[in-house]
Amino acid sequence: MRIMFKITEKDILEVYKEDGKIKEYDYCIDYIKFMDTESKKTIKEIKNRFCVSYNSLLRWKSNKRIPYGIKCLNFLKEKKLLPYYPNEITARIVGLLHGDGYLTESLGSFGFVSKDEKMLLSIKKDVKKEFKIKMNLKKKRDIGNIEFINGKKVSVKVPTYELRYNSKGLGSLLFKLGVPKGRKIYQKTRIPKWVMEGKKEIKKSFLQGLFDSELSNSSISTYKGHKNNLGSPRMEMGKEKKLIWNLNEYLLQIRSLLKRFKINSTISCPRNYSYGKISLTLKIKNNLINIYNFIDKIGFYYNILRVKRAKYIKKLILEKIKKKNSVYKILEYCKSKPYFTIKNLENDLGINTSSSKTWGIYLKKYGFVIREMTENRVFKYFPKLNKINQIIKNPLLLEGLPKIQK
Repeated sequence: MRIMFKITEKDILEVYKEDGKIKEYDYCIDYIKFMDTESKKTIKEIKNRFCVSYNSLLRWKSNKRIPYGIKCLNFLKEKKLLPYYPNEITARIVGLLHGDGYLTESLGSFGFVSKDEKMLLSIKKDVKKEFKIKMNLKKKRDIGNIEFINGKKVSVKVPTYELRYNSKGLGSLLFKLGVPKGRKIYQKTRIPKWVMEGKKEIKKSFLQGLFDSELSNSSISTYKGHKNNLGSPRMEMGKEKKLIWNLNEYLLQIRSLLKRFKINSTISCPRNYSYGKISLTLKIKNNLINIYNFIDKIGFYYNILRVKRAKYIKKLILEKIKKKNSVYKILEYCKSKPYFTIKNLENDLGINTSSSKTWGIYLKKYGFVIREMTENRVFKYFPKLNKINQIIKNPLLLEGLPKIQK
């Protein structure tokens, strides 16, 4: 039986402990114990039970002072976010934060930066729905601004937008959900256990969020007369050199998730892209069915440009599969005829006698036609439309058909 993952009040308070802030943690625990105490004794009589001053206890009782950690808890409880059970929206948002999103070191803020305004507006809608918090989209960089990228001065040509949320409560919740805080390049990163062990929908949503910001679509190129060559979708991620082992482990986790959807991928050799920093690239294997499965079973979600491009690539793959499989042309012909003979194949499709006989044997052997001999000792082939239409409607099935032996 699968145990449902959840975040509790205790988990949120333990963030202080994990951050090395033991005094703040003890302060919150004392506050909870004090507020739960039912006694006729005075504060003076019970103050020795707590590691805080008498004046602090008085302020707690009069509600004039509340520990900051308790305020974070109250914020989450008011939003009905405790206990918290992650879902597909959560997984997608956490995936984004593992990519181009960020959670500050202090846990006080989290957000997303992109040139794609529509994408950020879609994220904003989901964050509001899931975490009950509003925020306005702001322009972070405008055209003509000067930025320094890898030490080089660059003039901004496309506006950049930011969606930033200020909430220590939500920051703590996201941290417990497995979002790394601070600069990801300088720390170990792992995919959250609740994603790795979650339902397929959770895995898919996390990957969509991550890929929306990190994975490219297939490249399309023309080479030596070959049109619409498809390259591998890829995702390059970097760390400081001493964490190369962790980056490799992280991408192996991604490979494992992709494998659950029957999508094959590879990890490239390390590349030194900056002083003290190294990167690895995960590639979706460059196979038509593999790329199609990626788009069909995972793909993108918030990034509308990538979604549209992926749909185009999906159609392109189907056309490429139809063109390279001569079976498709023959089946289309069969579908249009009540019956046909070998001679019809020769005359209508320009096939030579030897090949037409081979096609007749193939179609009968794999159940696409029924064959009957006439009085003139000529075979008539009657198409089995149900089976033929399965292939016509879903050309991917062509890849599973046996090759014709010529």
